[in-house]
Amino acid sequence: MIFKKYYDELLEKDLAYKCYCTAEELEAEREAQIARSEMPRYSGKCSHLSKKEEEDKLIAEGREPSIRFRVPKGEIIKFDDMVKGDISFETDGIGDFVIVKKDGTPTYNFAVAVDDHLMKMTHVLRGEDHISNTPKQIMIFHAFGWDVPLFGHMTLIVNENRKKLSKRDESIIQFIEQYKNLGYLPEALFNFIALLGWSPVGEEELFTKEQFIDIFDVNRLSKSPALFDMHKLKWVNNQYVKALDLDQVVALTLPHLQKRQAR
Repeated sequence: MIFKKYYDELLEKDLAYKCYCTAEELEAEREAQIARSEMPRYSGKCSHLSKKEEEDKLIAEGREPSIRFRVPKGEIIKFDDMVKGDISFETDGIGDFVIVKKDGTPTYNFAVAVDDHLMKMTHVLRGEDHISNTPKQIMIFHAFGWDVPLFGHMTLIVNENRKKLSKRDESIIQFIEQYKNLGYLPEALFNFIALLGWSPVGEEELFTKEQFIDIFDVNRLSKSPALFDMHKLKWVNNQYVKALDLDQVVALTLPHLQKRQAR
């Protein structure tokens, strides 16, 4: 597996360790911390086990270990977010986090950091709900001595009730194919989505993909939630449909007419 060489390296350098705590033990620890009005995080119970303790007790009991990253104590993780500016986290508030599950599966924060490095990613743009993941990924980059990419956390997209969009949101059409079947043009949908959370200079709102690439400026990313406005999408699509010539209109409408006739 591609990730094994990387977590083995962290184990060898003592930048990670095996954790034998059960789900029940972790839950009991979490509940006790909440009862004391503390922020829940792993206590580090398995962070300094000797080989003898592992072999005599935990392995003998048949426990399978996860692997935790050893978070450095007393440090501040800072990064200049391309959208939100300076952001910092205290490592003492994070706790040693799992990078490999008991079944050998790498967790998101570990896998994405390794993937981003291997794919030579220089910029990471994603939703603001990932901000709390960023210090964990930065620590992994630092542990390997890798260059840290630039991070930008964009505003979330909300529905007309100003609620975050989700897969369970029945007020929004979910699948691209559904938009196609309803007659929305790919260019119109691309144009509409490109304007969610980003705005160009001036009043113009209709751009080709090539024009978007030309005029895109990360400094124009919005810090306010982006509204998925179906009325706006219909207007954008209408503009694109009006610009079609007759042959294009025929090619676009004929499959819908044939489908209707077949009924």
